[in-house]
Amino acid sequence: MRLPSILDLLSAVRRVAPKHAAAQSWWLTPRARLPVRGETSLAERSVRVIELGIEGIAQDDCPRIERELSELLPGTMINVRMLSPTERQGMIRLLTADPTQNAEVTRERDAAAPQHAVRVDA
Repeated sequence: MRLPSILDLLSAVRRVAPKHAAAQSWWLTPRARLPVRGETSLAERSVRVIELGIEGIAQDDCPRIERELSELLPGTMINVRMLSPTERQGMIRLLTADPTQNAEVTRERDAAAPQHAVRVDA
C-alpha cells in the first residue's frame, strides 16, 4: 500500500480540522521523511507512524482525531497528542486555525443551543 505524501497529510488535516474548533495549531513531529507526491518510497526511508501535536485540544479529543485521520489515510498509524506552545521546537506547522472562524463556530454553536427563559415576577 502506498504511503501518504505530505500533501495527503495536509489534505486530511484540512478536512478534519473544522470538526475540532478548539484546535488552534496542528504540528507534525518529523520522526521520518514523508515522500513528496509521485515519489517512490523505500521502506527504510519512509514513515510508518505519523505523530501530530495539536495545541488547544483536550486529551479526550486525541483518539477521535486519530480515528478520523486514519480513515482518510488508510494503512497509516496516526498518533495525536496535546501540545503546549513551548514544545514547538523542531516541529513543522501544518495548519493554524483562523481565530475569526473559531469565533464564528462558537457563535453558531451558541445560537443553536436551547435558550432557557427566565421569568421574573415583579
